[in-house]
Amino acid sequence: MLVFMKKFEELYVDQITLLEKQGYNFSDQHSSLANTDFLGKLLYKFLKAYQKSNKLNQPNLFYISTTGLFKKIQDEIKIVFNYKYSLAEPALSIQSLYVTMKGIGKSIPLNSNAELPKADTILETMIKAYEAHPKKKYDDFLKALDTHKNLLIQKGFDEKGLDNQWIPIDKHMDRVMEGLKTGLLENIATPFLFIMFDVETKGYFNNKTDVVEFKFGYQYDPHTVSLGLKTLTAKMDDTKTYYLKTETDLPHSSTVHKHFSENQKLLREIIPALNNKYGHAKKVRPLK
Repeated sequence: MLVFMKKFEELYVDQITLLEKQGYNFSDQHSSLANTDFLGKLLYKFLKAYQKSNKLNQPNLFYISTTGLFKKIQDEIKIVFNYKYSLAEPALSIQSLYVTMKGIGKSIPLNSNAELPKADTILETMIKAYEAHPKKKYDDFLKALDTHKNLLIQKGFDEKGLDNQWIPIDKHMDRVMEGLKTGLLENIATPFLFIMFDVETKGYFNNKTDVVEFKFGYQYDPHTVSLGLKTLTAKMDDTKTYYLKTETDLPHSSTVHKHFSENQKLLREIIPALNNKYGHAKKVRPLK
């Protein structure tokens, strides 16, 4: 019994030493991953495998999963350690690792414990795999949508800035996605072509006495999987189109309204002056 427990303890301690050596304790550079909970699971499962293998005289397989955060990227990472206990040697070996991060997974087979990669190496491997994965473009696209939504809010095109409770910012973003989906379906035979579509909304200014109609012109680039705002067309008494080099060139909604209201004021001053000067035979019609 003492020999049994001594060998079990040696193999268990060897595993802890190996994990610490390869940086899985994460005590310095990382958040806790191979923590007391992980070590407790390893002790429990290894003990069961050890007892079962000695009883049945055959190898036993088990796995342990653990989750933590790498401080370098602040993203959750999950590692599944697939173990094998062999009575013949006897030995406790890690057969493979299965690592998941940012929704993608990668299997890392090992021929021996000596091949266990360092924790930092796994992080670098997963970052490279993520950078080359289509999900990276999808995640970047979603981040860009959030950035665009925040820009619209900052530029006064949300329900507060437009004084329009009927078309809140989330509804505007839903319309953006609807326009994109429609364009993708229409271009299903030619997925390499740019997609252009418009999203409309209204703004109420000057105690709701002035109504400005806005039309946002979007362009989707299938090559870079990116969506950009290219134009803003506004209409009150007349129409003005803003051509945007970048989305940050988008004017504030109040600036657009100010352009129209100043034009109105100017016309109200000019028209009576023209009528006085040239008479009423060809009277210029004043603005309402």
